[in-house]
Amino acid sequence: MFAATNAFGNPFMQVSTSGATVTTFNGYYVATFTGSGTFTITSLGQSGVNYINAFLVGGGAGGGNGGGGGGGGGGIKQATLNYTTSDIGSTYTVTVGAGGTAGSYGNESYIYLGGTYYAIGARGGRPATTGSAAASGGGGGGGSAYFLSGAAGSGTYAGSGGNGAYYPIGKGSDVYVGGGGGGNNASTPNGQNASASLLYKGGDGGLGFVTSSSNVPHTGSTYGGGGGGGSSYSSSGSYQGTGGSGGGGAGGRSNNATDGTANTGGGGGGVGSGTGAAGGSGIVVIEWRFA
Repeated sequence: MFAATNAFGNPFMQVSTSGATVTTFNGYYVATFTGSGTFTITSLGQSGVNYINAFLVGGGAGGGNGGGGGGGGGGIKQATLNYTTSDIGSTYTVTVGAGGTAGSYGNESYIYLGGTYYAIGARGGRPATTGSAAASGGGGGGGSAYFLSGAAGSGTYAGSGGNGAYYPIGKGSDVYVGGGGGGNNASTPNGQNASASLLYKGGDGGLGFVTSSSNVPHTGSTYGGGGGGGSSYSSSGSYQGTGGSGGGGAGGRSNNATDGTANTGGGGGGVGSGTGAAGGSGIVVIEWRFA
């Protein structure tokens, strides 16, 4: 349990947290939740300081199975939450979204109280699977060898997944290639199509959202990258899609794709054959003034 206090007659809003790691940055307490927890508004301060800045990343989707695309990166949400006297004593639940298993959506991250969701980081979109189109979430899931990609989801800069490709060479040598999962980057969010840069190569994952040192979480880190698509053509890494910056996992040939990085919301890598990799869990960061 962390309770904020100061020596200036408490002119600032007071917040206690459970389940978070609390640091300071330029006059703010910064509480980072890598797992679920709570925060409570214990008292208000002077006018103009009774707010929390929040940053949420949803869980990344898992990469697709045989011929599968990369999982979409978890969506990004930035919000400012303002408080009044009626909020004193209120305890808010913070849920950090888990990454999705192979071929599955990630899970939302959110701040919640009494039936109301105050901020939500969208889940990553699952890749396309046999018999269905790819679904959207934060970033869209990559396309499989047989189906096209998912559209952009509801993240701040959510990108679409790349298309998959199937090459019927014959004699047991058919090649299955997945597209890259969508990320959350402001300029390069979309996953790459299969074979876009090299024949039979899985699509690279879309790039993630780059944070600024001037805004919560003040780290300059990257979140919500898309997973790379897998290829059945070769075990060489040069034929497997690269995970997008922001925790996206690389694609693989057979059961060897890379998981999305924990607490980044990165999508998992897809595989040419076998089982795709899991998406990375999300994160929630809040800050409030103390000086």
